[in-house]
Amino acid sequence: MTPAVPLPKGLRHFLTRIAASEDGELVYEKGAGWWIGTEKVHGKWPRMAISLVLVTLSSGPAGEYPERWVLNEDGTGLISDARYQPKMLRILRGREVR
Repeated sequence: MTPAVPLPKGLRHFLTRIAASEDGELVYEKGAGWWIGTEKVHGKWPRMAISLVLVTLSSGPAGEYPERWVLNEDGTGLISDARYQPKMLRILRGREVR
């Protein structure tokens, strides 16, 4: 078995901030950007979290604003263990356990 590829520390910190926020949501408002509570965040981390499927859309279809995203099982798994490999990475690496 190959060792796990570590994800950026900033991503784990970003997910921890979502979990610690009052409402536990990441919000995207068209024209206003990404927010965790009242704190604006750089778009790099939300895009990475979405592409790795660490957050799940909770406010209806994409494109309806504001979009509200919440941590899913992979997001919370990464917070608990820095060596955790999200399902999307395992699939991309061809090592998904069935």
